[in-house]
Amino acid sequence: MRQYECSTRCGRNVACRHCRCAMGETAMKLLVPRITERTTKKDLREFANRVLEAWFRLPFSEPARIVSCRILLASDSMGVEQRHGLIDVTPDDAANKIIRKLNGAFLRGKRVGVKRYDGAATR
Repeated sequence: MRQYECSTRCGRNVACRHCRCAMGETAMKLLVPRITERTTKKDLREFANRVLEAWFRLPFSEPARIVSCRILLASDSMGVEQRHGLIDVTPDDAANKIIRKLNGAFLRGKRVGVKRYDGAATR
């Protein structure tokens, strides 16, 4: 069997089921910056599922799904910590729909922006 690197960086170098690496699938990462302290991974998943529950797809197309949700803690040079949500979604058109529908929506009582995360520093 061919070896693959996990797209969700779980540390495995084999075909793992949770990210479907065996099929060469990669998930688009979405950033939800500056979330509240009360926001959990479950909240992030439910936030994105608002759009995916109404997802229309053709019978033989790939189903939209959330691969993983994470909360990142980042601190600036002054030591101020900020929390950001990171959601991995497949396929890319589902991720783009989430961006369009949820950008400016409320998550745990706070209006948030949703954008594509490419791993580079964002301002």
